[in-house]
Amino acid sequence: MRIYKTLIILCFVFTFQLVSAQSDMTSQIKNLVGDIIDIHNENISKQNPIKSINDIAKREADTLIYITKKNISSALEKTKEYKYAILTVNNHTIVRITDPKHTVLSGLWAAKMPYGKGYVKKNIKLTFYENHLNYIIGIPDKQTRRLFLFK
Repeated sequence: MRIYKTLIILCFVFTFQLVSAQSDMTSQIKNLVGDIIDIHNENISKQNPIKSINDIAKREADTLIYITKKNISSALEKTKEYKYAILTVNNHTIVRITDPKHTVLSGLWAAKMPYGKGYVKKNIKLTFYENHLNYIIGIPDKQTRRLFLFK
């Protein structure tokens, strides 16, 4: 009987942590991009807020560029013409470019990568990063990378 009580308590604790982590993810994403994208009247997914932001930004962005190794240099150069830039990787990474002029050369991307801050979803929570883009978005591969530009 004691084992069942312990299991029930563990289930409640895990459920509480999961719900808490999901609402925390939503608020973290809102704090990152809430002044760029109008998300106040939008329904942001608690399980996958980055997917929701992808959908909203696709509608609101002035320019959308799908990033590849071949076009990343010209795409990042274009960020200097806009007030805000957000880059997402699939539904697990979101980065706000904070300083497009503060760059470092990335050997893998063969491009000058600007400075940014954002989140990478690992397990059920978001991990904050603030660094040059190449350290946040990973290596060039087949993942979908979207660059949203806003005036």
